[in-house]
Amino acid sequence: MTLKVACVQSDIIARNPSENFKHLDELFTRIQDDRDIIILPETFTTGFPAEPELFAEDENGATMTWLRKKAKVSDEVEYFSNMRTLESVRRSDLSLLVLDVTRGLEVQDFRIITEIRKAGKGLIILLNKWDILPNKTEKSFDHIVKDILEREPLLEYVPILSISAKEGQRLHRVIQEIRTVYENCHRVIGRERLAEVFSNLMQQNPHPSRQSRAVVLKRACQVMVEPPVISIETRTPELVDESYKRFLMKRFFEEFQLMGAPLRLNFDQKLILRKDEDLEQFTLSSNSVSAGVDSNSGLGRKNHTRNRHPSLRQQERRSNKRF
Repeated sequence: MTLKVACVQSDIIARNPSENFKHLDELFTRIQDDRDIIILPETFTTGFPAEPELFAEDENGATMTWLRKKAKVSDEVEYFSNMRTLESVRRSDLSLLVLDVTRGLEVQDFRIITEIRKAGKGLIILLNKWDILPNKTEKSFDHIVKDILEREPLLEYVPILSISAKEGQRLHRVIQEIRTVYENCHRVIGRERLAEVFSNLMQQNPHPSRQSRAVVLKRACQVMVEPPVISIETRTPELVDESYKRFLMKRFFEEFQLMGAPLRLNFDQKLILRKDEDLEQFTLSSNSVSAGVDSNSGLGRKNHTRNRHPSLRQQERRSNKRF
């Protein structure tokens, strides 16, 4: 068994725990989730003050509270709280992640976002308590969103709204975004449209060679909805560069207007083509409101698995192992 350790060395602002917490929060987002132990500097919250009695804390003080929030499992209450969150994500059609805008995006929020992606659910981020944000200006929202995207670039394709649950600010827009993201999760792109866009991308920006071998991406086809999955045929799927995957993801989001949807890409040596009619039948069995499907058709979730096209059920099992 290998123990994975991360050692953190950072500048410490003397006598300023809140700023040190904020700085470490940012550093923690760069640490991989598979670390078993994270080692922090001694007196990392205050430095070595001349009057330590002013900063002494008990086990329920600010430092221990912060450390418990950073731990994956700290105590029984937090453990079962996390379990309930993950179970709620799995049961949902899409997820709304409500953040305290005065505190920003924290490590636990990144973990929840990761689980939402793994579950293949649509996502909307809500910046709550906008009414009490200090020093608020017309550019505050843009600055906050920019900071979030710098820490997690893939959130560029997730709707982000500023709201106040207490004052009811912009809550009507939340309903609008829910409808849009739900439809995007069930969208049938269209086989001809996808083929056209993919062909243009390969002509304009083909995959570069790797390890002295040509990486040729031949064709693409949507093979699933909810979540939308695009499968791409190539003889060398193991050589497809991660940065090129992100490039394709970005272009597909832009071309097909999939804001908030958990788009996935498969890279296979042999492509199994799906007809649009098969995908539309899949959306019918999931009670979709997109692709011309009647939302009052009466098809419920109980029929969701039973009515799926057999080949789509097989593809869904495979997609859980993909990018």
